[in-house]
Amino acid sequence: YAATHTALEVLQSWLGADRAATLVVLTHGGVGLAGEDISDLAAAAVWGMARSAQAENPGRIVLIDTDAAVDASVLAGVGEPQLLVRGGTVHAPRLSPAPALLALPAAESAWRLAAGGGGTLEDLVIQPCPEVQAPLQAGQVRVAVAAVGVNFRDVVAALGMYPGQAPPLGAEGAGVVLETGPEVTDLAVGDAVMGFLG
Repeated sequence: YAATHTALEVLQSWLGADRAATLVVLTHGGVGLAGEDISDLAAAAVWGMARSAQAENPGRIVLIDTDAAVDASVLAGVGEPQLLVRGGTVHAPRLSPAPALLALPAAESAWRLAAGGGGTLEDLVIQPCPEVQAPLQAGQVRVAVAAVGVNFRDVVAALGMYPGQAPPLGAEGAGVVLETGPEVTDLAVGDAVMGFLG
């Protein structure tokens, strides 16, 4: 608590003044590389608060987390807003494309996203769903689904935490009517629809 309170006072004072210089927030063990433990929770809180201030004041704050003494003025000049120094190596965050985890089947096939049973969102699978190609019954329509909502129930089911038999994922959706069954009078092929699917 004391560290974040002190850091807040410094941030407010610094940002409230008309200064052209950059504020360097230096922590030790407040953040980590992948697989690395955070050794200082107070420093982690300071880092998080300073990141918020940094987002609101681009170019005025540099965050550096180190495991040893560093020359902060040199690191502040490299042009990166956030740096980690581990074993003398400087690391900066980067975004990179995620690998394709799920291969979608051919466009004409019927499929659905399903929980894979491992209890994580990474375990989702593409599951064949041929029953949706069965002849339509009275009052039914076939929809080309364009978007599906993911709600809390879907997340609980995907994580393997749903009590009892988990329902299929993605009950809410939107799309275009492809076909109408007998006794359907209020919808036509080509109509945009949304609602509960199933």
